[in-house]
Amino acid sequence: DVERGEERAAKAEGKMKSQETEMQRMSDQLKSLEENDGADKEEMLEERLRELEEEYRTVDKEADEAERRVANLNSQVDAINNEVNTWKEKHRATKSELDAMLKEFGDM
Repeated sequence: DVERGEERAAKAEGKMKSQETEMQRMSDQLKSLEENDGADKEEMLEERLRELEEEYRTVDKEADEAERRVANLNSQVDAINNEVNTWKEKHRATKSELDAMLKEFGDM
């Protein structure tokens, strides 16, 4: 689950970077259109830029959520590891106690 979350976060970040690059490209095209006579193209590119900005915000939110999930899963893994270590210690203590009892019975 942690690996899946990290993979999803990495994909979301990659998608985000791709969107940033695309937004920059579209922004550059808009600037060049301002120098030319192309009101229709400019309007179309502005709309595309708005779409990309919205998509970027969505991907950014998804990446944040994936990072929160990864942090939560890491916390759960730590808690489980602590519990396993506690049970291992209890097992060692019980084994030592049992060995002592067996030695005691052997000495009788």
